[in-house]
Amino acid sequence: MKNRFAEKKEAVLTLADTVETGNPYARAYIDFRLGDVVCCESADDLEKHSKSVTVDRLRYQGYVLQRMKKQTHYIGQDAIKRRLEDAKLELRQKQIDQTEIDNSRQQIAALDDFYRKFMAGSAFSVLAQYYHARNDAETLFAAISALNTRIDELQRNPIMQGMIDREAECKEAYERENGRLTDKKAERKTAEKHLEGIIQQLKHLGGDIERSEATYQAYQDTHSRYIPDMEAEYAELTRRQTPAELIALNQTQGFMQRRINERDNYIRDNLIPLQRQYNAEYSLDYFLGLEGLDQYRSAYLSLTKIDIERHQENLRLAQIRCKERFRKEVLFRMKDDIDKARRLFRELNRVMGNLKYGEEKYEFFISGSRDKELRIFYDLIMDKDNKQIQDEPDLFSLMDGPTSDVFESQVEEFMQRIMVEVEMRSQQSISGEKMIGHDMSAYADYRTYLDYDILVKNLVTNQTAYLSQVSGDGSGGENQAPFYVAICASLLQIYQQSDNCIQLVLLDEAFNNMTSDRIKPMMEMFRDMNLQLVLIATPEKCTSIYPYCDVTYSIIKQGSRNAIASFEEVTG
Repeated sequence: MKNRFAEKKEAVLTLADTVETGNPYARAYIDFRLGDVVCCESADDLEKHSKSVTVDRLRYQGYVLQRMKKQTHYIGQDAIKRRLEDAKLELRQKQIDQTEIDNSRQQIAALDDFYRKFMAGSAFSVLAQYYHARNDAETLFAAISALNTRIDELQRNPIMQGMIDREAECKEAYERENGRLTDKKAERKTAEKHLEGIIQQLKHLGGDIERSEATYQAYQDTHSRYIPDMEAEYAELTRRQTPAELIALNQTQGFMQRRINERDNYIRDNLIPLQRQYNAEYSLDYFLGLEGLDQYRSAYLSLTKIDIERHQENLRLAQIRCKERFRKEVLFRMKDDIDKARRLFRELNRVMGNLKYGEEKYEFFISGSRDKELRIFYDLIMDKDNKQIQDEPDLFSLMDGPTSDVFESQVEEFMQRIMVEVEMRSQQSISGEKMIGHDMSAYADYRTYLDYDILVKNLVTNQTAYLSQVSGDGSGGENQAPFYVAICASLLQIYQQSDNCIQLVLLDEAFNNMTSDRIKPMMEMFRDMNLQLVLIATPEKCTSIYPYCDVTYSIIKQGSRNAIASFEEVTG
């Protein structure tokens, strides 16, 4: 390719010659597209060819000379993404340029509008009218300057200055005395008007006092039960306001009428609708408005002093009954269930004590929950004060004595915790939210407050460990063995309660995770306990199970068809 460039220097170097490629098809396409674009060293040589270009992107084509925009081209997997990012940057720049152009256009439009208004108005006639204003102003300024010079000369004259100062003092004294006289005349008129007002006010107050006394006496006669409330309100007003302020408020134009209107509006818009609602709800025919106040007051006093106290007592008794029922049907029942579970596990452990799996023996372990909150409730359930509540207390219950205050407070806290959970779940149900927290039935299930485990004891080393602590370290067969032992013990516990039973054990996919060395002691344990074992196992487990079986069948399945036949060992 370098030889080709050397040959072209003697003739004409085109833009196609600057592109290197080893692909013949790409070479042909490049020659077709760029073969007629001549590369020139200076702009002066551009017009010598129909299509030409310089190194600094100056292009000549179609008798037009223009500068080409510099573009960055990308190839490869991210080419489109890179090109899109460049296009977004270019678009943002164009938007900024467009905003600047719009601002410039608005400024030019404002200047053009100002120019048009100036040309369309009377600006030129006003300019002609005041064409000689500068000369006239200069003449006036000269006259003013001459007057100021004369004034300065007079002010520097001591006699004239003394006369001017004396005149200023006299004028100031006159204005001061004249102002004092005017103030005195105004004060006199104000005092006269104030005196007349006080005289008129005294006359009105005398009449108001007589009318107020008569009104108050009449009000006392007709509404004596409201006098204490009224006097209390008056005492509160006098505590917050002075007598002068109360008098001024009472003399405000329309004050009493506004208070009367407020009272009537309250009776019409609030009191009467509430009275109608009360009569309709309780099937009464009390009078409406102020006329029936005595009836409603009597009903209110009866409700607050008798009915509410009766309902409060009923509520207190209902709370006591609820608490007693909770202790009897929930707390003590769960305590009784836990005691029964412990007895059952002791019986089960007695049976498991006779079972030996290889070098290991197993024992069930039951204890209170390790969860902090559930442990508190477990201790509450198993508390010595959690006793059976008799409907009719007998001699033994009376001898036990009352329960402690701590236990009672813990019971109330337990009940409150359940009620909070009930309320939260109710709110979630109403709002359609997903239920979170404990299942409500779990609070009344004694198993919620217990932890279960299996104690594994090695008969050779006498070491013990809980299955929950070692289950993650062993294989699947090692973790499966304790559960088969537990199943065996459970069935034996049931079968031992009957003298005539077949002691049958059914196992499906037996020992699927156990190796042959662990299957053998398991089968020996079933045999030693005289259990009749019926099991289904995969072919790879048969070699370990077959020697302990009296009857063996082989089941073959193909598609939807099954075949079964007796499996017998053939000796050669």
